[in-house]
Amino acid sequence: NSLNSFHDPNHLIYQSFLHLCFLTRVPVYIFLLKGIVVWLVMAGAAIANGFFRDEILTPFLGSGLSLPVSGIMLSVMVFTITLLLIPYFGKQKPHLYWFLGLFWTLLTLTFEVVMGHFIVGKPWNEIVQVFNVWKGNLFLLVLVVLVMSPFACAKIRGFAK
Repeated sequence: NSLNSFHDPNHLIYQSFLHLCFLTRVPVYIFLLKGIVVWLVMAGAAIANGFFRDEILTPFLGSGLSLPVSGIMLSVMVFTITLLLIPYFGKQKPHLYWFLGLFWTLLTLTFEVVMGHFIVGKPWNEIVQVFNVWKGNLFLLVLVVLVMSPFACAKIRGFAK
């Protein structure tokens, strides 16, 4: 019965779903799948950045400086990947680019928690250290760039309506 009520034109979730599909001019699952594909490219860049930090920057610069340098590098990589791949989403209304940035941020935070705690087994107090700017970790900067880059890059490339 609840499934039948979903198709009721007055059902809030149904209306929201139709609204998002109309705004993207493509089915919402295609928009989200494209977002996941681009996020996977960013995740690969983040993994490569971590390897570069651990194997090259830390021995050369020390751990105190390598962490913030790595955070800045990852922020630049995220912005550059977004700038290069934003045409993949086509011309959209500005709020959809903000939605995309929030979606990427949610994926990133989910990955950090699932990978860090549930797969690797890190304790929670170690996982939350990625937010400790005072120790040189610029993960918060990366999250801000994730949120803002789809809209900013769409404006730069002329894709935001």
